[in-house]
Amino acid sequence: MHLALTKNELERLLELAYLGEEVLNGHRPDGERSAEHDAVLDKIHELAEEEGLGYLVDRDEDGESKPSLALETRMEAAGWLQDYDDCVFWDELALRLAERDLREEIGIHAFDAMPAAERKERVDAIAEAYDKEFDAKGVERLRLPSGTRASSRRTRDALTERLKKLFKDST
Repeated sequence: MHLALTKNELERLLELAYLGEEVLNGHRPDGERSAEHDAVLDKIHELAEEEGLGYLVDRDEDGESKPSLALETRMEAAGWLQDYDDCVFWDELALRLAERDLREEIGIHAFDAMPAAERKERVDAIAEAYDKEFDAKGVERLRLPSGTRASSRRTRDALTERLKKLFKDST
């Protein structure tokens, strides 16, 4: 198979590969990566180096390819991952709270037995109210009762750290 790309198109492919890699591996602990995806990413990086885009690719101490600081800076400035993280955060927060509320309202067994389409419709209706609240007030009025602030999550991952930075940067 042969794929003909202009230099500009190859740059866009590098950007897409960067975004895809961040979504695929950004939430994983350091060192945990998808080897099969990394093999394809290495090929894209090699092609970029061959075509004069080496400034967008670096090599680590083991010779493995990775995005250069120039590419990382470009992608951060573009804000695409921050926009994605922001959208996913608010959507997931509203949906998870809506599912929790519906489970509490009708019971877990009724929730699980509900036809998927009906459950989605009811969850979406509740989530819409959360969306309106978040649009108006963000997380200002969300509070956990005192004494219950221990995290149920195992550890902070890279996505959590990106979200923390996103919200720190937007204030």
